[in-house]
Amino acid sequence: MNTMGKKRKGNALAAQPLPSQNAMITGTIAPADPTIAMRFGEAVTPWFDAAKSVFPESNPHGQALKNFLLGSAPESAERMAQGYTNVLGNFRGDNPLNYNLNQNALDMAGALPIGAAADTAVKLGALGKMGLGAKEALIAFHGSPHRFPPMRELQMPDGTRLIQNLHESNVLPEGAKIIAEHPFGRFSLSKIGTGEGAQSYGHGLYFAENPGVAKGYADTLGKRHQASGSLTEAMEKVTFNGRPLLSQFDVDHTEDIVDLARSKNVRGLDDLAREKRARWEEMAADESYPFRDYAVQKRDAYSSLVNEIGKGGELDFPGGNLYHVDIPDDQIDKMLDWDKPLSKQPEALRALGYDAKTAAAEFGKDATGQTLANKIAGRKPRAFSVRGADGHFMKSEAKTYDEAVQLAGGNQKNVLILNKPEIASQIMKEAGIPGIKYLDAGSRGAGNGTRNFVVFDDQIPKILKRE
Repeated sequence: MNTMGKKRKGNALAAQPLPSQNAMITGTIAPADPTIAMRFGEAVTPWFDAAKSVFPESNPHGQALKNFLLGSAPESAERMAQGYTNVLGNFRGDNPLNYNLNQNALDMAGALPIGAAADTAVKLGALGKMGLGAKEALIAFHGSPHRFPPMRELQMPDGTRLIQNLHESNVLPEGAKIIAEHPFGRFSLSKIGTGEGAQSYGHGLYFAENPGVAKGYADTLGKRHQASGSLTEAMEKVTFNGRPLLSQFDVDHTEDIVDLARSKNVRGLDDLAREKRARWEEMAADESYPFRDYAVQKRDAYSSLVNEIGKGGELDFPGGNLYHVDIPDDQIDKMLDWDKPLSKQPEALRALGYDAKTAAAEFGKDATGQTLANKIAGRKPRAFSVRGADGHFMKSEAKTYDEAVQLAGGNQKNVLILNKPEIASQIMKEAGIPGIKYLDAGSRGAGNGTRNFVVFDDQIPKILKRE
């Protein structure tokens, strides 16, 4: 998580004034105006924070920055901001022009241009374009029955961008440049509605801060995915080396293959393929068999499978998949908080055309982010969902919002408006709100804890790994 702006732990320099530790400081101490020192320290401390965020001390570049370029300047700025005087030097005698600078002042003079440049670059977003200063990110989790194919983003000679599914083709088109690799696949808003999920908190991609929540979805949906469908549908789910088996080899549709895939038994598949190849070879050689061409085709298919298994590979019948995902902290900060009072979300209110006064007048003083989300969803909903005693939302028979609130015991927080959620999500996205964050079921009762996230832009989350 982002640590910029957080209060630093105490250090020796900040623990007490050091009026006589530097050999250059002599004579009577006559401190400069503390207001000027504090203002200067407060002004330049963020500059050095910006520089250290670009090159943290945990890497060699950060260590070099601290040792050779910044020196004592960051600590000196902090001490000045805290009210310490004479950090950079002191007066000698009664002459205000007779001021001795110390080593801290020399470090500060050399570090200020670096800090100023880093602060400007961070504010302008230039570092991201240079591949520096990566934003801190929250590690979130996504449970899915689907195993996404590896992909990469390409830029074509004419400037257009394409997404290449590497299971379908790994040939780089002529003149194309690879912009980004996605070895575990990538999320797509276009897939919403093709799987499971009620989209109760908005139209978008759902993630959990608690890995247990996402794993529960992965396990439940994975088992449902495995158990559903006919033999043909089951065969279509079997993969070898991450690709559908049937897309690679014209093998028979049999329960044996499905069972081997469920147990990930590659050796068993090899034995079965050799047995099938021998059987089809006999039939291809039998002059009395009327479909000898078909038998040759099948023999060759199993022969290819045996050869591919010999190269090594993974047989799978995808169940649940747990994806580890990063979401930048600055995107989390901009999200509408479903549970927090609107009075504590001024940025979200401004983005959507409200201020504290107008929001209180329209929604009431106790209104939360949920109230605002319901407002955006529209005044003509097609249905309402009411939270039951178990804490889960269920679609109700209410025809109006007032009826739904009545069913919810008069509590507006227990009502969801089900309209066209993609419209509401688009409105918020265009206003600069990238998603919604809300407490998960295990945290809602306490009023704090881990959260879930709805992300409106599929370019924001990045998959780090898959289990």
